[in-house]
Amino acid sequence: MRLYELYKKYIGKTLVLKMVLTVFSILVFYLITRKIKCKSLIKCETINIFILFICITLDYIFSKLFIINKEINRNKYAISTILFIVSNIISLMILYIFMSKHLIIKFVLSYIIALIVYKISLIKIKKNVDIIKTINIIFVSIFFFILSIGTYTILVEKNDKSLIENRKLTQFKIPTLDTFKDKTFQSNLEDSLADQYIFGLKIKELSLKYLNLLDYKNINKKICSNRYVKVSSNYATYNCGDYIVNYPKGINGESKKYKDKINVLNELNKNIDTYYYVINRAYTIDFENKTNTFDLADYLKNNLEGDYKIGILDNYSYENYTKLFFKTDHHWNYEGSYQGYKEIHDLLDIDEDYIKPSGVKSAKNKFFGSTAKLSKMVTHGETFNYYTFDYEEHAVYLNGRKGLYTNTNRNTSKKYTNYYELIYGRDGVILEYNFNDSDKDNLLIIASSYSNPINELIASHFNKTYVLDLRAYRNDNNSPINLKEYIKWNKIDKVLVIASTDVFDTSSVAMEWID
Repeated sequence: MRLYELYKKYIGKTLVLKMVLTVFSILVFYLITRKIKCKSLIKCETINIFILFICITLDYIFSKLFIINKEINRNKYAISTILFIVSNIISLMILYIFMSKHLIIKFVLSYIIALIVYKISLIKIKKNVDIIKTINIIFVSIFFFILSIGTYTILVEKNDKSLIENRKLTQFKIPTLDTFKDKTFQSNLEDSLADQYIFGLKIKELSLKYLNLLDYKNINKKICSNRYVKVSSNYATYNCGDYIVNYPKGINGESKKYKDKINVLNELNKNIDTYYYVINRAYTIDFENKTNTFDLADYLKNNLEGDYKIGILDNYSYENYTKLFFKTDHHWNYEGSYQGYKEIHDLLDIDEDYIKPSGVKSAKNKFFGSTAKLSKMVTHGETFNYYTFDYEEHAVYLNGRKGLYTNTNRNTSKKYTNYYELIYGRDGVILEYNFNDSDKDNLLIIASSYSNPINELIASHFNKTYVLDLRAYRNDNNSPINLKEYIKWNKIDKVLVIASTDVFDTSSVAMEWID
């Protein structure tokens, strides 16, 4: 009893014990919930409320024994308990939206929020109670809690990629003396905080979903008929349709980056059989005025020298464009890419039949492509259809290692998945196909991501096929690849350039021809 009296006198009435009781309640809460798995909000909430009653009971018993005693009556405690439960339910519903996967963290955060409300309601206002000090303590605690969560997200719980923005997110890098001096650490810290802040991806998803007020399907027909209606600075819909297309822009074909590439391609034409297949991007086609802001096919015909053959995808009219391309992405769809394969097959004078599709599949979720994400029109998805094909036995090498590039069995239930990359293969990979038929030629394909759906189709008609995406392919010293040496090393017989507008208009695409 003596020990108990000392405990009540010197510890029982202090804030320290209250904090200990709070930590104890959270610990019990964690131990009970850590193995619980539930997928629906109703099930989670039911389980949570049951566990809360257990924690509240424990908290009440300890508080009644050591703290409250005669200072608070049962009615006030009941009111505090009700506030505790209500605040927990509200906070849990909010956290459920942002943290549907992290059940334990969600429960504990919800409990802490509710506990703050509960403890405040238990305060019996007296003259000797410093309310300002109490409020300051709460706000300081919240500040350090948020700071610790933010640190946790950039150091531990890091996100590699934003599906909704279709881009890689900046990762935090441990600073060194050199990175601190040249300020790259400061830039990395700023970018990583912007990309990795807590609930950042969910906040972006919700903002795109609910702040986008334009419903272009219900626009007055007089406004949108045979006209562009902008949905963002660079994207628009046309003719009251549901395709999100690039708004037309001018291109300077006389710039140095264009001229440098033309010079290299002219060397190709002089030294090897070269073929061009042209895909004009939507931002170079003005559907409204039925003109081109820049026609890549005409540009190549006017500037290329030597012997070459050229084929052109007919996507100049809006009617053709909608047949060949996705509604929410700048790439061609399964029908457009297959048409492109057949036209390239004929361009290369291949003396074999077309590879015919063995079936058609559809992705599980709606597809939100680049134009939807970049224009923030992510409320309008589409079905991602793709052909399957049966090939003769062959080997595929990715960055020198045997692997699998396209795989029609790849699928995911994640929202905003980039199915074009998932099904057809990612960018920035050095590809080699070996169909092991020495009687056939070796082919080099120079292309951007437009070639991804048809690389294997084209390669099936050759012995070995190499695919270079020059946006990512560089020498060890980061200099452009010397195509002359590459062709010589790999015994290339023909070169196919799938010349989408971005191959020429993107500065990251670099190539050289050095004797």
